[in-house]
Amino acid sequence: MKKQLLNIAFGLLGFSLSAQVPNYIPTNGLVAYYPFDNTYNDVSANSYHATNNGTTFTFDRNNNTTSALFFNGTNAYVDLPNTTTYNADFNSFNFSIGAWVKLNTGNVGLS
Repeated sequence: MKKQLLNIAFGLLGFSLSAQVPNYIPTNGLVAYYPFDNTYNDVSANSYHATNNGTTFTFDRNNNTTSALFFNGTNAYVDLPNTTTYNADFNSFNFSIGAWVKLNTGNVGLS
């Protein structure tokens, strides 16, 4: 049985306002791609749209508006849909996640 590679690319760079996966992102095995172009929509062929829970859109690292997410550091998060497509890969640790992260404080605990 071939394991499907999970590529959830959190597009915090605001790559595309046309709601398409950029050409340089491999689509073979791509489960979801979220460019955060002022929506929480997955622009891959699967349409696994996310749900906002307290995040707000902000400037990305290139100063593009509404192309990145701000998390308040206490209770803001983005909820991904619960699908068997990537749950099996999470359990087998056969996935990758890409993100740019900017921390606004030096006192950070990761869990």
